[in-house]
Amino acid sequence: MKTLAVVCIVKNEEKYLATALASAKKIATEIIVVDSGSTDNTVEIAKKYTDKVFQQDWLGYGPQKNFAVSKTACDYILHMDADEEITDELVSEINAILANPKFKYYWLRLITVFLNKPLKHLAGNNMRLFSRTDAEWNNKEVHEQVIRRTDKSIIKFDAPDTGHTKNYLMHHSHYQTIAGYLERQEKYSSADAEELLKTGHDRMGKIVNVNPRNLLSRLRFLSERAIKQFIRRLLKQRGILDGWQGWLWCYFSAQYEYKMCKKYLALLRKT
Repeated sequence: MKTLAVVCIVKNEEKYLATALASAKKIATEIIVVDSGSTDNTVEIAKKYTDKVFQQDWLGYGPQKNFAVSKTACDYILHMDADEEITDELVSEINAILANPKFKYYWLRLITVFLNKPLKHLAGNNMRLFSRTDAEWNNKEVHEQVIRRTDKSIIKFDAPDTGHTKNYLMHHSHYQTIAGYLERQEKYSSADAEELLKTGHDRMGKIVNVNPRNLLSRLRFLSERAIKQFIRRLLKQRGILDGWQGWLWCYFSAQYEYKMCKKYLALLRKT
């Protein structure tokens, strides 16, 4: 049986953290919590579930997670956010994986609970479970990705050396209110725009192609990504079947793309 460390990076997460760590306790050999300066009861809550609680000033998403991993010698790592919950079904599935792992890297399914509605058709896939000695996070400032330690290549969803779980992590979070969602949308779309300017590639690795001096190019850039995102979420992922909350999630997903592109163009004008 392989050992498992659940790692969690936190700051001011007292609302959901107990639920997250209680679920982690069902499966983890040890739990690693790294706090970056909470001013609420986050640290006190974490210490009820583990004695591996560390303080570390914010390094960025990838480096902060890698710091957490450096504090364990377990065979496998499972990363979870403070507002997530490992379902009992996923606990059983991961235990079976640890008893006889066929892959070094596993994609986990994730269901977001939006306005108290689990968006089952809009479930995503995240690289969350992997061999400690074979993977780490890259240093991207937003939308950090898990990479192979050997050649630093990003671990793709359809890579032949990856596994995929059938059961889910549940994601609760700030998505219980529209205001909470929009607050995070502003934060992440700004970070995404800055990353776009810095690298010239979007979060999927595609080269950005826009002429900031051409009106038609700008309009296409602003609208094309948003429209494609709305159609993909609503129809291809069948968000249409997740009720009005699903429709609204698809709209906000498209709005995110529009905001990110608009902020990117504003940054371009300043360069």
